[in-house]
Amino acid sequence: MKDIFKKIVRTLNLRDFAPEMEAEIQVWVNPPRAVLTEYSGLVEAVRSIRTELDSISAQLEDKQEAETGRQRAGELAQRLNEVGRAQMEIFAQLWSQGPEETRWTIQEIEQLVERAADTDPALWLWLCQRTLEMITAYRQGQKKA
Repeated sequence: MKDIFKKIVRTLNLRDFAPEMEAEIQVWVNPPRAVLTEYSGLVEAVRSIRTELDSISAQLEDKQEAETGRQRAGELAQRLNEVGRAQMEIFAQLWSQGPEETRWTIQEIEQLVERAADTDPALWLWLCQRTLEMITAYRQGQKKA
């Protein structure tokens, strides 16, 4: 069979987030289903961890249960950090299929997330959502050039 399947990369313009931002990210819009499945699993893990953290808050108010609750909350916070890093690794993969000079490393994404938390708290979530929207649109046959 002839290899007709190429990596398709589209431009995500940060001006869509804020007109003053002149940066662009090259998004791989046709990754294998396994990448998307892995990301979905990570999103579910975040939901599960946050649900458990919410339930622990009552435990922290009870003096007898507080130490156990704090310990478990610490374990969950550690797990949340691990899942967050795994999500960043997926975005590093999705944002690193274009020309060499446009590729993102995990370290660059970590810096982006850290800086955005301080100056533009909605940016990281917007980038994630927009990236996934672009992939979904491509997979559904929308906006094919």
